[in-house]
Amino acid sequence: MPAMSAIENRIATGIHGGEAVHYEVSAVYTKPSGIPDYVHLVASGNRGTDVDCYVHNVPRDEPPVCSSQTYGGN
Repeated sequence: MPAMSAIENRIATGIHGGEAVHYEVSAVYTKPSGIPDYVHLVASGNRGTDVDCYVHNVPRDEPPVCSSQTYGGN
């Protein structure tokens, strides 16, 4: 998922720059198919990282739904 990679790369850049980051990723299921419909990424850091994004788990590239303006906020 390119959208997820873009978010993770921005978080990694902060970590490589010395930021302490708490990062969680969880699958979100809306159907009993066993395949997650969304991936929820949450990260917070001591230098301003603030991520709360849902990435649609589909084969095409879609923008994430984020509450943070830094990460595309909707």
